[in-house]
Amino acid sequence: MVAASEAFLADELDRCSKCGTCLSVCPSYKHFHDETASPRGRLELCRGLSGAVDTHTKAAVSAVCRCLGCLRCMRSCPSSVRVDVCVQAAAWRTYGSGIQGVFRRCVMRGLVPRRRIFRQVLRAAAAAQALVGLRSSENSVLRHLPMLGTRAKLPVLARRDAASIVGRARVPKTKDRPTVAVFSGCLSNFVYPNVVVDTLASMRALGLAVAVPENQTCCGVPAWIAGDHESARRLARANVSVFEKAGADRIVTVCASCGRMLKETYPELLDNESGIRFAAKVEDAASLLWPMRAARAGSATRASGVGAAERGIAYHRPCHSVWYDSGEIVRSVEAVTGREVRMMPDGCCGCAGTFAMRFPEAGRAVARPIVKAARAGAIGTLLTPCPACMMHLDAVLREAGLDVKVQHPVSFLARLQ
Repeated sequence: MVAASEAFLADELDRCSKCGTCLSVCPSYKHFHDETASPRGRLELCRGLSGAVDTHTKAAVSAVCRCLGCLRCMRSCPSSVRVDVCVQAAAWRTYGSGIQGVFRRCVMRGLVPRRRIFRQVLRAAAAAQALVGLRSSENSVLRHLPMLGTRAKLPVLARRDAASIVGRARVPKTKDRPTVAVFSGCLSNFVYPNVVVDTLASMRALGLAVAVPENQTCCGVPAWIAGDHESARRLARANVSVFEKAGADRIVTVCASCGRMLKETYPELLDNESGIRFAAKVEDAASLLWPMRAARAGSATRASGVGAAERGIAYHRPCHSVWYDSGEIVRSVEAVTGREVRMMPDGCCGCAGTFAMRFPEAGRAVARPIVKAARAGAIGTLLTPCPACMMHLDAVLREAGLDVKVQHPVSFLARLQ
């Protein structure tokens, strides 16, 4: 595990040459045009917070929160500075010890791991949304947060989460076909349960033995990016234990961010053989299923679910999907449908967890190139393998007056079965 110790942080900060390469790829800096909104500025913030007495200042909180976590700065950095861990350390020093930090830890350590209680709380919230009329058709995807005094919104919670729909089932023990355990993730489970249902249906149609292990919990991304590595580690241990008991050949996820956490961060976070073995089994659902569907009958049988008159199909690559080949998904969709799939501009959608809620105007501005491309390309279906991207892009495209159906690639596949 890369520990955010003083020595580690000092070494990472010293390796930053302040060349400014990160500024050219940072969506936050491009929007705010402010050095404190850049990776370089946040590294300096981290340096300034070291040993500081009062870190909970408005400027410090704003600088930390304006990071979208897209990791483009790290991929472009010639010195390979671990900007993510430095920003996480700054986040923890900024609001980890105050009332907000105590509340976060109570939620991530006390509520989220207790899935049965967590599910009951969200069911009550979903009922409350319905009771006060927050499911109106004109705002069927996201909800306003009047308490913030902005146009920020929260998702509509599904009346039934994925776990209650698919029911309890163990991964089948079989030697004649691969066994798969699905990691559902929080947004897919509580906001888009149809994605989990479609994943199971598509896998069974392709001959895979599949189930959703009970007692799995949050992947830990919210705690990880907030610098609360201990809470993230606890969640990681719980998930590894659940999926080890499931004994599946493969572990698939329907969320790019969850997948990156499971695949790349768990081995680092846990620093043991269990974490490594777990990560080795993790795959993206769409990158597994679409090539299987394309290879099943070759190009001779193209899916009949997509008509020739249907408007264009496009694909948005989430920031955190770099751990698998999105190109293979696109090529497979083209092979199965016989249609060209256009790639949306390579950039963040602007959701970035709570970024779009804290800075709704910035979230929409970051998404503007995608909206422009969708309009110019007469796009009717936009595929993206990240529920957070789905949520935000659906909202901004609706606001722009575009009739674009934003779908998970696995749901699109289920439609063609």
